[in-house]
Parts: sequence; C-alpha cells; structure tokens
Amino acid sequence: MLDENKHKIKVFYSHTTEYRNTVQRVDNLTSVFGVNSFIAHIGIGPGTEWQQEIFRALDSSVALVAFLNKGFSQSPYCNQEVGWAKARSLPILPLNFGEKSSGMLVSIQSSREFIEKENEAAFEIICWLMNESSNLDVIHSHAIESLATSNDWEQIKIIVRFLEIFGIRNEGEIRSLFKARELNSRFKKYYPLEEDQHFVAWLKRLSNL
Repeated sequence: MLDENKHKIKVFYSHTTEYRNTVQRVDNLTSVFGVNSFIAHIGIGPGTEWQQEIFRALDSSVALVAFLNKGFSQSPYCNQEVGWAKARSLPILPLNFGEKSSGMLVSIQSSREFIEKENEAAFEIICWLMNESSNLDVIHSHAIESLATSNDWEQIKIIVRFLEIFGIRNEGEIRSLFKARELNSRFKKYYPLEEDQHFVAWLKRLSNL
C-alpha cells in the first residue's frame, strides 16, 4: 500500500463557491490517481484562519487548476489565488466551465469547454499532470492500486481509459492488475473485461507483449 501522506501530487483547485459541487465531483475522479487536491470549503476546518490556510496550501502545492465558471474572473479570491500561484511560477491549468481565460490568466490558453463534463475535465487534469516526468510513477501506481479498492464505476472507468492511452509499463503492474481483479469484484465485472480471456488479451495489448 502507498503511504497516505507521501507519494501524492498536491494541486490547488481554485473555484468560486457556486461551483464547489462540480469541483468535488472532479476531485473524486482525480484522487484515484494520487492527486491530493486542496479545495477551500473542504480543506479548511472550523475555527481556522482561512486566508492563512489558503496561502499555506498554495505554498505547498505544485500546480493550480482554475475552474473557470462564469464569475471566476470577477472573484477577488480566485484572482488572489491565481496571482499567488503565478508569483510562485506554478504551472496553471485553466479549465473552461463557461468562461475563457481572462485577467491574470489571459496569457494562458484555456481548455475546451467542460460544462457538465466532469469526467472529461478530470481526465484533462491527469493528462496535463503527466507532462511532468516526476508525476508519472505517482499517477500510474495510484491508478492501479485504486482498481483493487474502488467501488465507484466512474473511477474504474476513468482508470481503464487512462491505461488504454498510457499503457502498462512493466510486469509488476501486470501482476498488480491481476491482483486488483481478484480483490475487487466490481473491477472484475467491468465490461468488456469481465471474461478472463478478454482481460488477458487487454493486458497483452496494453503492455505490447
């Protein structure tokens, strides 16, 4: 098992209060890849100095994802978070949820639109994080480990999609996937991999054996 506190990628999710449910749904999917996101309304407990806690989270994050719904660019809090991230030269991913990059983000191309497409937005974040070589092992190992424990069909679906694109890297990952299938009946029932021969053929294809 991976340590709960180590070997994770800390990412700050900047968003308006109105969009917190969407951000939580995205977080549910990115978490299985080892993304330890900071979401202000979740990460700050009662009685905490919230502004200092946000600054601490920004200082300890390696990237910022901006959820650009309508009103994001008018939010002083979101602008402050983006400004802080830019001052630290953090990588920033603007996701278009109804608003394109503007203000301090105008120099960074925003993504295609993701309104009501949380699964696609989550996958965009993971693909973007894969551009940093130091994230590769973290993302791969957490994805495969999560297949052994997740009871969430959407989580399993996005991990399978990830493996379809990025493949299986070694025999250790193949053994881990066999083990995950033994441990997790939901993964074992995942169509079209529920038949043993289909699962083996899938592994061979992804590992180029």
